[in-house]
Amino acid sequence: MKSEEFEHKVLELSVNGIYVYDMIKGGYVYINKQFTKMTGYAIEEINSILDESFIKLFHPDEKESVIKHYEKVANSKIGDIIETEYRIKKADGSWMWCLSRDGIFEVNKSQKATKIIGTFIDISERKVTEKKWTENNKKLKQINKELDQFASIASHDLQGPLNTIITLVDLMINTYSDWLDAEGLKTLNYIFEISARMSHQIKSLLNYSRIGTQRKLTMVDCHQLVKDIEHDLISSINKTGAIIRLGKLPKINAYQIEMRLLFQNLVENAIKYRKPNTAPRIYITSTKDGNLWKFLVEDNGIGIDENDKAIIFNMFERPQHKQKYEGNGIGLAHCQKIIELHGGHIWVDSKQGEGSIFYFTIPLLQV
Repeated sequence: MKSEEFEHKVLELSVNGIYVYDMIKGGYVYINKQFTKMTGYAIEEINSILDESFIKLFHPDEKESVIKHYEKVANSKIGDIIETEYRIKKADGSWMWCLSRDGIFEVNKSQKATKIIGTFIDISERKVTEKKWTENNKKLKQINKELDQFASIASHDLQGPLNTIITLVDLMINTYSDWLDAEGLKTLNYIFEISARMSHQIKSLLNYSRIGTQRKLTMVDCHQLVKDIEHDLISSINKTGAIIRLGKLPKINAYQIEMRLLFQNLVENAIKYRKPNTAPRIYITSTKDGNLWKFLVEDNGIGIDENDKAIIFNMFERPQHKQKYEGNGIGLAHCQKIIELHGGHIWVDSKQGEGSIFYFTIPLLQV
């Protein structure tokens, strides 16, 4: 088989629509079987349409962009492939979205393009999916906005009465303590503690709902970030004798505020959930794993029972052996939401009484 025949056979068997357009005479000089199958046109029919009106073949919304596309192709170099998307009117009158890749097929003595070759595929289904995704994303943004407004309003409306209760109970304890018996004081102190805890939980819920709402990607120096957190926590570090060691920590493209909250929660937990009479030892490092940064935060604390690993990242769920420690069970939920926001994953390796190692991944590139 001659090379020309072989090339023609390949073109005919292609799953893409293929065409050659003559820029001197105007019109298609070749279309393959797949082109005819996808559009319903024979070469004579499509040229007849082009002779009558360019806009009849291409959707009016893409007319100008298609003209600019082919002008760009004509002014390109042989070997360059230029891509575009447009709608073409099929023989049955329906519109088909195409992903077209075009380049110069032939030039004259002055190196001006005389023929253009192009291939295209039907991307109509993809466009429908993209449209649905865009619409759903728009609805989701609106829902998130409404939820954020609801969280803010609910927080404000709930905080007001709670603050009043806390203030009044505190006033009663300080003013009427001599008039109350032990049981009365115990009840008032209980109301005060419960109200204060509820107020803190409401604030935590509001903070959780706002994670990622004002996010902005920036280059984050994780080593410096942890050093800053260490400085901010100097009081509790000195009080407990905690020692924080840092291994290799990279600069990553991430959300600065959220990453700070992530590391701060993990370090604070490592200090809080320490063994009695044991100074906290915390080690933070990272390694590159393919297209991810894998981080490690290790401590020598009280650890986590195997049965509790499934709940520690849930809001307001705390392992039984941690109930005696202050907290509302939302810190690790914050961590998980932040990691998911970055497209990563977080998990823990721990045994009760033997410390914990929290792992999390962050993709090298964020979009």
